[in-house]
Amino acid sequence: MTKSVEELEREVSQLETADKYRLIRNLLADADGDSDPDVDDAWLETVRRRHQQIRDGKVKTRPASDVMADAYARLRDGR
Repeated sequence: MTKSVEELEREVSQLETADKYRLIRNLLADADGDSDPDVDDAWLETVRRRHQQIRDGKVKTRPASDVMADAYARLRDGR
């Protein structure tokens, strides 16, 4: 017996936040289909390189709240 979307939404609303995020990640991965291993490898290399740059002090980080405030301002101003 299949459940309606409404039934699933009610059940999901009862989950702990961490479980909701896990479900979201799994649903998105399923919706996106199979990933390309070359793309995954390229992203992983980029993440490793950027992490090392941060650890080495080669790049300056900014709080996420500042980045988001700037992004919202640009969207609001049409830039």
